[in-house]
Amino acid sequence: MHVKFGIMRFKDMEMSTRKGKVILFEDLLQKAEEQILKIIEEKNPELANKKETARKVALSAIIFADLQNNRTHDVIFDWKTALSFEGKTGPYILYTYARASSVLKKAKKSKKTMKILDLKEQEVKLLKKLQEFPDKVEQSATQFAPHIIAEYCYELSQTFNEFYHNCSVLGSQEEIFRLKLVESFAIVMKSALNLLGIETVEEM
Repeated sequence: MHVKFGIMRFKDMEMSTRKGKVILFEDLLQKAEEQILKIIEEKNPELANKKETARKVALSAIIFADLQNNRTHDVIFDWKTALSFEGKTGPYILYTYARASSVLKKAKKSKKTMKILDLKEQEVKLLKKLQEFPDKVEQSATQFAPHIIAEYCYELSQTFNEFYHNCSVLGSQEEIFRLKLVESFAIVMKSALNLLGIETVEEM
């Protein structure tokens, strides 16, 4: 079966194999790693395994910049956009995952029973978004369209961050329930990113 796809272009360079104007993936990855490492040094200089983290984040930036687009469209790669920790990018999504991991790491094991009071709007939205995952996987597979998974990762990150900023987790009356929500988010997000070939990071 032939599955057509577009080509990748660079915002500041027109590539041509006949003219020898090409960028090797190794060079692309190295430059991305260097840029991400600088950002990590500024934001979290005490982070362990900075180089390994920078490589994973750099790969996420490149992969997501490509796969977030409909495969039939050409991709215009822009460094500033792809490496940003804000907006529709791989680093933004990995940062959101790391945020959830941090909450789970800080949580203490508790024998308290789960209390579910009136659900907040943000909790309901996150539950509904998590529920969409199986359908998104099926759509992506049947349509040969990885951008459906990429778009879902971005939307799920947005929904989680809205929940995170509006619903305190640790120390709240609903702590056990909300921790389960955070854990469910982490499981689904890791699975979705794995389908795109992106490794998660626990800290950033």
